[in-house]
Amino acid sequence: MNPLSQRNLTLGSQVVLPANRFVNVPVSSSAVLSAMVTSAQQGSQTNTLAELMHSNDPRVAEIQTLLTKLVFGEVPPTSAGQSLVAILRNRP
Repeated sequence: MNPLSQRNLTLGSQVVLPANRFVNVPVSSSAVLSAMVTSAQQGSQTNTLAELMHSNDPRVAEIQTLLTKLVFGEVPPTSAGQSLVAILRNRP
């Protein structure tokens, strides 16, 4: 699909973002689209962290466990943040 079609589909449905990351999403017109774009940007920031860690790094399992606990409400966000920093500071 061309960029204009992707943009129109996004505006019409407000449930998907364009596959082409260079398509301009009009975030000022919709709180939903704004939240989706912000979420996508935040998600792409984790790629940097993932690139810095090797898949055999033992901290990966610890981080996955911590994130699961955070998602299911077993750990409050502030505590999870502090734990994440502590895990990352420990070099393998």
